Amino acid sequence: MTSWARPTWPGTLDALATWGRLVGIATRGGSRAEVDLGLLMLKRATIVAATLRTRTVAEKAEVVAATREHIWPLISAGKVVPVIHAVLPMSEAAEAHRMLDDGSHIGKILLVNWSTRGKLRPRSRPPGAATTRKAQD
Repeated sequence: MTSWARPTWPGTLDALATWGRLVGIATRGGSRAEVDLGLLMLKRATIVAATLRTRTVAEKAEVVAATREHIWPLISAGKVVPVIHAVLPMSEAAEAHRMLDDGSHIGKILLVNWSTRGKLRPRSRPPGAATTRKAQD
């Protein structure tokens, strides 16, 4: 599940496994992108897109309930973890925005304050992901 970003879209399909499923829940950098249908067919991939913006309050409540029932237990058990690309101090917010804008990151970019800095580390980086800065203790 991801937010689709126009600058990184081609790499998203390249990284998708055979029989992979790509679920998009938001966009960055525009809502139009070119899709290599040949690659999509070779990978036998599925692309699903959804948004909560147009859903009713009742539908949003159903999504929250299903997330609590099916997703949170996986997170609590450590079976689902976020991919963290970089952990930066608030003083480097401009650098975080640069990484977001140029699409050079794979995973989340966290801005932290002094009280949490030493507790967070990049982890679960996909193979080939760029080396990231780690927070100083």
